[in-house]
Amino acid sequence: MTYSMKAQEFISLAGRLAAAKPDAASCRTAISRANYGAYHAACELLTSVGTTVPRTENAHIFVQHPLYNCGIEELRLAAAYLSDLHSDRLKADYQLANSEVEQVELARECVENATRISAAVDTCQTPELLQQFKDGIAAYERRIRN
Repeated sequence: MTYSMKAQEFISLAGRLAAAKPDAASCRTAISRANYGAYHAACELLTSVGTTVPRTENAHIFVQHPLYNCGIEELRLAAAYLSDLHSDRLKADYQLANSEVEQVELARECVENATRISAAVDTCQTPELLQQFKDGIAAYERRIRN
């Protein structure tokens, strides 16, 4: 399935928001968009190997587990970044009293982490790494079932 919206577009928007004269709303929105861009990039990778991402409130956590446990170091690091991004996004979107997420440095760090996640996903697009990813997910799923 192809979409007109690409995950990278969220990351690019986040970068523009964090680079421009950022105010509190811009920083919070940059963090949120960076998170969603990275999340969608990870979802696309999972979908490409036949993994269905649930449409539940726990989907963001679900996506992290196969990345972290697939045996590919770049994706393990991406999962850690994704976990941090998700945590920062929750603060940015739901904790208006938390001024930490209004700092341009954090917004820019989130954009950098989203870019790292996107790059890790792109690196794994070769047939060999996609197969390794798929095999790693299958091994992880067997481990958690037993």
